[in-house]
Amino acid sequence: MGRKLHLPIAALRLNTVFMATMLLGGAVGAGVGGAAYAAWGWTGACVFGAISAGLALLLSRRSDAH
Repeated sequence: MGRKLHLPIAALRLNTVFMATMLLGGAVGAGVGGAAYAAWGWTGACVFGAISAGLALLLSRRSDAH
């Protein structure tokens, strides 16, 4: 009980960059997904989602290889 976490400042800054990047990526994804829906309806939104998921899978596989 009452333990404090003592993280180095660099780790805290790295976490801030990570969270800000996740927020920015979510906002961009929502904007592009909304634009795809406005232009092409559900088909466009689903295609955008499938392409995004495929890219995420490829990037995760690529980083595992290194």
